[in-house]
Amino acid sequence: MNDLPSDGQPTSAAATPGPSAQPRRRSFRRLLLWCTLLVLVLPALGALYQLLGNTLDRRRFPMPGRLVDVGALRLHLYCTGQGSPTVILEAGGRSPFATWDRVQPEVARFARVCSYDRAGLGYSDVDTAPRTASRVAEQLHTLLATAAIPGPYVLAGHSIGGFYVRVFAHRYPREVVGLVLVDSSSEDQVARLGGTAEWQADQAQDNRRRRRQATEMRLGLFRLEHALRGEPIDRDTFLWEQPEALETATQETAAFLSAGEEARAAGSLGGLPLVVLTSGTHAGSGPSVSPEEARRIWVEELQAHLARLSSRGKQVVLMDSGHGVPDERPDAVVGAIREVWTAGAQGPTAGAEASPPGAGPRTP
Repeated sequence: MNDLPSDGQPTSAAATPGPSAQPRRRSFRRLLLWCTLLVLVLPALGALYQLLGNTLDRRRFPMPGRLVDVGALRLHLYCTGQGSPTVILEAGGRSPFATWDRVQPEVARFARVCSYDRAGLGYSDVDTAPRTASRVAEQLHTLLATAAIPGPYVLAGHSIGGFYVRVFAHRYPREVVGLVLVDSSSEDQVARLGGTAEWQADQAQDNRRRRRQATEMRLGLFRLEHALRGEPIDRDTFLWEQPEALETATQETAAFLSAGEEARAAGSLGGLPLVVLTSGTHAGSGPSVSPEEARRIWVEELQAHLARLSSRGKQVVLMDSGHGVPDERPDAVVGAIREVWTAGAQGPTAGAEASPPGAGPRTP
């Protein structure tokens, strides 16, 4: 006769786990628990590893200059040298103040010169607002005013920094006496060197890569990789390879086209002294533009157009430099700054007839 449970239904032998099934279930639950702990604990340990490493790196690579409160955030400013006008260095995309390491000491021999970190780069705080050219220019102006760095200014902008200094000169014309554009971005480069659709597709792919890399950095994987390879993190790696820098690069790229339109709207530079340094080897290319044609467009059209923004504009083509002109040809950058600085120091009209409008390119 079968035993009956309390509900009156017969109990089969299959409903009761055997003695060997119970240890297997306990083992599975234990394995699941350990896997859950690993999933939760390992990222936390990696984040702690990254935080401690960054804290130690900040001690090893102390910030030169100072942090200046510009309202909702602080920007890093580093000034050296003496003499007026003051030279302001605006770095390219994702680049901290250190991109000017080979330029600033030489300029400081004849002028006061300041480099700085835009929001989200180097030692500066992060800014979550859209990185429009107008916002960058306004923050730079507030930084200089708060830090008591009076004009007049000579502005030097590399890459996308060229957009920013052009907008700054438009917004604060009485404070600017000259510009140097260092292989500057052009508002027409996307359309002329491959097309907007292709560029946007490439940037979407780059943004996904940056987001993945930023996550890996925050979890300490980038730092761990360096440690496993026996490669200590130096100052440049510390400054460039930060998740905030990657996210800022994504923000600035998202605003690239609109920043170019802001620069276009800024219009002519009038009679301001202007030197345009152009890489003779760097240019993008697209499905319908060969590298050779892209270089021609970059040098002879896009960069030449920038030189024509001023009646005193001049283009200098550097055939031995890629896009990283501040590092590859710092002497050319220093020479251009000195030339514009000297003209700016003499006054707004001094030497206005020396460089006719649309002066052709010169190759040193």
